Amino acid sequence: ITSAKIILTQRLDLLLSSINLYFSEKNIENLHQVRISLRRMRYPMELFVKCFNRKKYLSFYIIISSLQNSSGEIRDLDLFKMNLSKYFKKDNFKAENVIAENLDIKKNKLESNFKLELMEFIHGKELKEFGKLINHRL
Repeated sequence: ITSAKIILTQRLDLLLSSINLYFSEKNIENLHQVRISLRRMRYPMELFVKCFNRKKYLSFYIIISSLQNSSGEIRDLDLFKMNLSKYFKKDNFKAENVIAENLDIKKNKLESNFKLELMEFIHGKELKEFGKLINHRL
C-alpha cells in the first residue's frame, strides 16, 4: 500500500501540474501532456484497485478514464486535421477549407466541454476524496 500511495501521489501531482499548464496556455502540446498524464494516472490505478476503498477509488478512476477519453477525441481531431492537410497539399483538394472549418467547429465544441470537465475535476469532491485515500495534500 505504501508503494501504491507513493506512485499515485506522484502521478496525481504530474496530472494536476499538466492541467495547470494547459489552463495557462491552451495549445496542442499542452493538451497532449494532459492526455499523457491522464494515461499515466489511469493505468497504475488499475493495478492498485484492491489496495483502497473500492467505491471511492472507482469513482475517481471513472472520472480519470472519462477525461482521458475526452482528451483523446480532441487529440484525434488534431491529428486528423494535420494528416488531411498533408494530403490536401499533395493533391490540391478544393474542399480543404470547408473540411478544416468543420473540424475546427467540432474541436472547439469538444475542447470547451473538456475544459468544463477539467474544472469540475479539479474542484470536485472525488479529487479531494482520492487525495485522502492516498494521503495526498491538495
